[in-house]
Amino acid sequence: MRDPKSMNRKQNCVLIRTFFYIFGISYVAFIFLVSYRYLHTPYFLLKTDVISFLTGAKIIKEGNIGLLYDIETQFKYQNKVVTPYQKVLLPFRNFPVTAIFYTPLLNMNLKDSYGVVFAVNILLVVVFTILTFRVFPDLKKNKIMYFVPFLFWPSVNNMIVGQYTPVILLIFLWIYVSSKEKKDFLSGLATSLLVVKPQYLLFTPFALKLSVNKKNYLQGFIAGIIIFILINTIISKGNIRLFMDYPKFIFSTESSMFGSRPNQMYTFYGLGNFYLPRIDNSILLGANLFFYALVVGYVHIKKKINWNINKIFTLGIAATILFSVHVLTHDLMILLLPVFIIISSETKPCLSKSWLILLLTGVLPLIQTRFLILLIMFYGIAVLYYENPHAPKHHKNKLQNT
Repeated sequence: MRDPKSMNRKQNCVLIRTFFYIFGISYVAFIFLVSYRYLHTPYFLLKTDVISFLTGAKIIKEGNIGLLYDIETQFKYQNKVVTPYQKVLLPFRNFPVTAIFYTPLLNMNLKDSYGVVFAVNILLVVVFTILTFRVFPDLKKNKIMYFVPFLFWPSVNNMIVGQYTPVILLIFLWIYVSSKEKKDFLSGLATSLLVVKPQYLLFTPFALKLSVNKKNYLQGFIAGIIIFILINTIISKGNIRLFMDYPKFIFSTESSMFGSRPNQMYTFYGLGNFYLPRIDNSILLGANLFFYALVVGYVHIKKKINWNINKIFTLGIAATILFSVHVLTHDLMILLLPVFIIISSETKPCLSKSWLILLLTGVLPLIQTRFLILLIMFYGIAVLYYENPHAPKHHKNKLQNT
């Protein structure tokens, strides 16, 4: 005689899978509709970040790198990039080395440049998918997983706006693999590459926690930072003042006038900036760093929690997002890695919890709600107590003693 409980579980699994299949088909159709509508909006190219990168590239190519972080200069060159159209400045807020990669695109028209960036992003997501399935072979059990990196809404949004978040995602994957294999120098070197978008360096204390040999990790990290500084110094022809102006430029352009939208940011800083506009930004930034320090201290001091690589990595990425200053929808693409970590560790046949996490992180950004940051926070906290006997215990004893 069949076990009634077993039959109920199977029926529940069928219902859950049916729901997700129906929802998935509807979601895919909606994604294509939204993307089609956006890509056919008049002058949509003027709303993409590609023009920002081309602006930086053009300034450097024409020998005016000393004025790279000058607002008037950027506005002048951006109008050349988008000619014959005029637009409000979408500033180039990256380091010179980033702009160099876009220099070859200056010989193309804006539409073709965007097409190349779009194709490269697709290629990078393909590379990430292939590498991820090698790192987490259990993902191959569900063929749908192959499509997740391409249909994850932050990924789609990244393709549309022309950002290079897939590069950041690959760097995080390198950090994860290096930490898992106890290659601390490489882990430190990989972490240093996050400096291309400085806010992601908030992940550094979590990567340090994962290292066995802290000295090797720091050597790799410092070596990477030095190489990065040297490359940018060479590109800028030794113009040190350029880098001294960078922090001021970043904060002066962190406003809705220059494309920063506090109401759409998934950070505590953005939330505070939106609801408490009268409070000085320096105070909000200080409070943000204080709470970030509390989380970092908790991870490094708390001994009772069974810290493993999956917990620390997932919490680290969640904290990096929450305590950054500038995080928009496309930046949430880095959540793909912790989502895959949790899905690959799931033992239940229905994968209901994992699919729920995927739903929260990959679909809800569509509504661009400020309160999504609270969901991400709870998601990170839940992982602290997410126990799975099959999850890899990365040098468990050493982690507990660090």
